Amino acid sequence: MNIVSEFLEKVTTIVESTAATNAAKVAQAISPTFFAAIALYVIYLIYEITYAQRDILMNEVTKNIGAFALVGAFTYSAPYYSQFVIPFVMHAGSDLSAAVTGGSGTATSVDNLWNALSTNLNNFLDTSMSIYGKFQIAEKMGVYLVWGIGYIGGMLLIYYTTVFLTLSTFMVGILLSAGILFICFALFSSTRNMFTAWVGSCLNYILLNLFYSISFSFLISFVESVVPVNGDIKLSIVVYFFLITIISIFLIEQVGTLCSTLTGGVGINGLTSAANGFGGKVASGFMRASGLRSFTNGFASKMPNPFFNAGSRSASALVQGLNRGSKLKAG
Repeated sequence: MNIVSEFLEKVTTIVESTAATNAAKVAQAISPTFFAAIALYVIYLIYEITYAQRDILMNEVTKNIGAFALVGAFTYSAPYYSQFVIPFVMHAGSDLSAAVTGGSGTATSVDNLWNALSTNLNNFLDTSMSIYGKFQIAEKMGVYLVWGIGYIGGMLLIYYTTVFLTLSTFMVGILLSAGILFICFALFSSTRNMFTAWVGSCLNYILLNLFYSISFSFLISFVESVVPVNGDIKLSIVVYFFLITIISIFLIEQVGTLCSTLTGGVGINGLTSAANGFGGKVASGFMRASGLRSFTNGFASKMPNPFFNAGSRSASALVQGLNRGSKLKAG
């Protein structure tokens, strides 16, 4: 069951087609303003060239004609933007990932890991349930505990992988939808830095996919070396897998920060808190619905805390001793 790869394939197809449609609409909407700005810019250049030195006339004319032709080719004269720019940015990260890791991408690797893990966990559950009798409740609870921890770790890995790969795809789709506008900004010196920032952001999301694939290849290799293929799963193995899942969550945030630092673009590392916040709200809602939050709060308020009480008594004794010493010195 390839949940992540099939979902991301659909998301990529929809985002790519929608970005091409949105880019055409943006180009049509800004065309009057763009051509008016070009006319004013040409008038300004003519004025500058007229009162400048004669030997730089051909250099300025050649440079500006080349810039106009290049921008026009990617915006209005031919569908180069939708045919070449959008597919390149959308698929460059996955192509680089496949070339570096030697696989078919992060999503497929995670799907393969999930299939192997679920198969081993189910075999472990069936084998253990056939061994223990009806009245061996404690042993069966231990088996279900191991089985549940393994599935929770796998679901967390699926959740965070899907969320961040999907968010990166949506973000690059937003960038490409308004890409023609930023390409037009490359003509004018006052707005050229906005075009540079747009290129840096596109490069950021290309490298983000690559770095995620490399990071998850490390994690998947470790998990595959830990999880046995014969279904002989123990509690320590499941705990290892759960710890690796938690580490991968923090690794996702650091990879986003690294990409943003290297490319100067706006990364999605800030969305880690959003994903964590969503998970926290889901857990909070579950606890509120099941009554666990009230139970834990009441239990914590009723039960004494010996460490806190001991610390409070030690701090009070220390303060009294210091006050007594200061009084003796003063006397």
